Amino acid sequence: MSSRALRKLQREHEQKQQLEALEQDGFQKELEKSEESEAELLAPKKLNAFDILNQDNEAEEEEDASDSVHSSEPDNGEPSSAATKENAPPPKSRKAKGKSKAQNKKKGKKNKEDVERDNRVQKGEVSNSGPEPDEIDIALKSLSLSSGQNAGDAQARKLDDDYQEMCRLLSTDTKYLNAFNEMKRLFGSAILYADDERAGAPNAGRRQGRDAQQLDLGGALAGRNSPASRGQGLAGLALRRDVFMLGKEEWPKGTSGGLGMEVEHKDERGTTLYRFVHNSMYQDVQGQFDTCVESMDPQRMIQLLQFNPYHISTLLQVSEIAKQQGDHSVSGDLLERALFSFGRSVHSSFSAALSEGRARLDFRRRENREFWLAAWRYINNLGQRGTLRTTYEWAKLLLSLDPEAGYTSRSS
Repeated sequence: MSSRALRKLQREHEQKQQLEALEQDGFQKELEKSEESEAELLAPKKLNAFDILNQDNEAEEEEDASDSVHSSEPDNGEPSSAATKENAPPPKSRKAKGKSKAQNKKKGKKNKEDVERDNRVQKGEVSNSGPEPDEIDIALKSLSLSSGQNAGDAQARKLDDDYQEMCRLLSTDTKYLNAFNEMKRLFGSAILYADDERAGAPNAGRRQGRDAQQLDLGGALAGRNSPASRGQGLAGLALRRDVFMLGKEEWPKGTSGGLGMEVEHKDERGTTLYRFVHNSMYQDVQGQFDTCVESMDPQRMIQLLQFNPYHISTLLQVSEIAKQQGDHSVSGDLLERALFSFGRSVHSSFSAALSEGRARLDFRRRENREFWLAAWRYINNLGQRGTLRTTYEWAKLLLSLDPEAGYTSRSS
């Protein structure tokens, strides 16, 4: 054979060997690949949480679909294929399924909270109006309530302290209500001799004549000439302690004539409201006084006072008569007698409440106004005497009895 033919045969033999080698390599690779796939199938599959969620979601959707199919079945029990097709849920992607599962979980949690809230509403623990407050809202609300309560308590304490200070300033010392004590402090024992001479002056008049009309007004109203007391004075009763005024021995002996005092109200701060009262006997004398006023006869008024020596309205009116006649000493003496009658008619707790500044007397009540009128006229009489300390104490007493009364500010 020629060299050309030999080279051709050799090249064909090499190509054949290469094809066989390539076929053998491809078969080997396919065998390895099949072995790897079998190993992957035999190996345990790794657990994925999203796959579990998707499986649960698919199971719930299948149950919902089956419920809708059963609800749409006809009465004869044969299922409708059209209803099954319509109620079949559309296929969902993995992302949509995960989102739906999260929404279902949130809805379930919300339903559970609603059930718990309904139970609390039924028990009365919370109200059904509006959303339930969280812990922060509750804490803020408690803080605001506590701060508001603290502010209210501080304001109440401040008002109470102010009231206590006002009561302390308006407290009255009854020993300064007697003008005789101040005059004795100013003029010494000479005032005692002046009183003795004034008390003995009517005796000389009585020696001249026993008719009351021939005596001056002071002598006519003295106890020795009073038909009500049968010529007797107060004597030992004058030494008895009185809230407003000490009695004098020359005053006629007698009772208050039906004048009294009672407690009207007592508040939590210890302030007591009092009022003067008139019984039926006092009201009868008051009717006689009205008749004397209508008669416009001063002598009838003086005679009424002789038979009722401690009737307040008559004492005030005769005191004005003496003042118009220029007899200021008799006028002041009658005012003191009226205040003495008020003092021995007060309630047993009035003196202690007055000394603490906690006694109140309403000016708007008609029975109380006579005391205000008598005290106001007595303050003017004290001003003429020059006893300023006693005048100040009486003005403070009126202010303490009714701090909000306009009559008090004018009288003081």
